[in-house]
Amino acid sequence: MPRFVVLQPHNDDGIIAIGGTILKLLKNGWKGTYVYYTDGRHGSNTIDPEKLKEIRKEEAKKEREFIGIKEQHDFCIEDGKLSKISKDLKERLVEETAKIIKNADVLFLPNKGEHHPDHRATYEIGKKALEIADGISILEVEYVVWQLPFRKFDPGDFEKIIKVDLSEEEFLKKIKAIRLHESQIKEGFYDEMVICLNRYYALLPPHQKNQKFCEVLGIPKINDKLKLFLDALESYLDITTILHGRESENIKN
Repeated sequence: MPRFVVLQPHNDDGIIAIGGTILKLLKNGWKGTYVYYTDGRHGSNTIDPEKLKEIRKEEAKKEREFIGIKEQHDFCIEDGKLSKISKDLKERLVEETAKIIKNADVLFLPNKGEHHPDHRATYEIGKKALEIADGISILEVEYVVWQLPFRKFDPGDFEKIIKVDLSEEEFLKKIKAIRLHESQIKEGFYDEMVICLNRYYALLPPHQKNQKFCEVLGIPKINDKLKLFLDALESYLDITTILHGRESENIKN
């Protein structure tokens, strides 16, 4: 049975960024594992931190049960402090993460250009864990949660960038799963933002008329697990190179 692992700075990041992709993999017989690094206690201005971290833990459980994730690991680092932990603790997190991903075929982790420090710290932990797992064939797939305009952004280099086409059923289930994180929906219109964002991704060239909602994924280095992964996605487009304007002029980005 193929296996994927999703490294998440906060317990709603995976479903927001790649919920549709996760649903496709589960539907096609993959086993999924969630890894949470922070406890989310500071995700509200109105709920007591100690109370909120328990609320968010319960919300995460509801999401896993709803979509069918059976395995999870929670490191419970204080929200917002992942980039400030001690060297020893970071090394332990890297070692534990390497053990978790050891038998994975695909590893999802946030892109290094994410603005939130917990997101960037999760990226660093994931990359170091992959180094420890050197020699094991794991396909690294990077996702974006929120890329805010006019902020420093360095996504890195990718051998392949794809947009994954979501069916109406998959997209509606993704939105329902996001809304299970009720404490976060009350703080921000995350569900509405995802509707707009995934619609925007669908309109990226090349655009197909039947595409309504899409997710975008970056693959830094292709290996022998790529075909296994792409076959499970069912419907996707390669947008590694986007042509602008007249095709005969071959204007690329």
